[in-house]
Amino acid sequence: MRTSKAFGLLGAIVSIGTLGACFPTVTYDAATGSGGKATTTTSTGKSSATSTTGTGSQTASATTTTTGAQTATTATTGSGQAMCRDSCTDTSKCVKVCPTGDPCDCDGDHYYYTGDPACAAQAVAKGYKGPDCYDCNSMAKPGQTAYFTQDRGDGSYDYSCAGGGGQKQYPATSCGSPTNGVCIAGYFQPADACGMNGTFYPCMYNLIGNSCSPGTGQPNTTQACR
Repeated sequence: MRTSKAFGLLGAIVSIGTLGACFPTVTYDAATGSGGKATTTTSTGKSSATSTTGTGSQTASATTTTTGAQTATTATTGSGQAMCRDSCTDTSKCVKVCPTGDPCDCDGDHYYYTGDPACAAQAVAKGYKGPDCYDCNSMAKPGQTAYFTQDRGDGSYDYSCAGGGGQKQYPATSCGSPTNGVCIAGYFQPADACGMNGTFYPCMYNLIGNSCSPGTGQPNTTQACR
């Protein structure tokens, strides 16, 4: 009877070993995401990757974290030169390749390009005066007081960054009345658009009657704007 029991116990052990051989160990395959339990891997530095832990088929997700100072996104030519990111349709008036090499201040007027948040973030460090309305022409900037007879390079005459298509130098349509004995400089008749030629009439002050009247018309005069 003892021999029989020992043999029965030995048989049970052999049976368990045989059962284990029928179910081999499952190894997790990182390439396919299938198999056993996945482990979490974390990389150090400015970017960190995370993976989901679980069993069976999985899909990993990644998260990127940026630290430190922002870097402006730069449009470049094939030679790696910085490009003006505002539209420049006439290179005789505006620049496409930045002479400064700075994609945040392509025209060098010390006002920064507004299409990239990184430029605003660097404004204090780089000494920018403020946002630019057009970064491909250094004459187009906030506070511009001069008037121009040609558009700034993209079809607009808004050199002062006031919005709209540009402010006319002579917007009046008549001389009107004097103010403290002073008449306006003149007007176009008919009213002329920015950059268009027309007849300009200078306004003259008349002491007798305290009035203003048009002088001799000057044809082929260009309406300037800013």
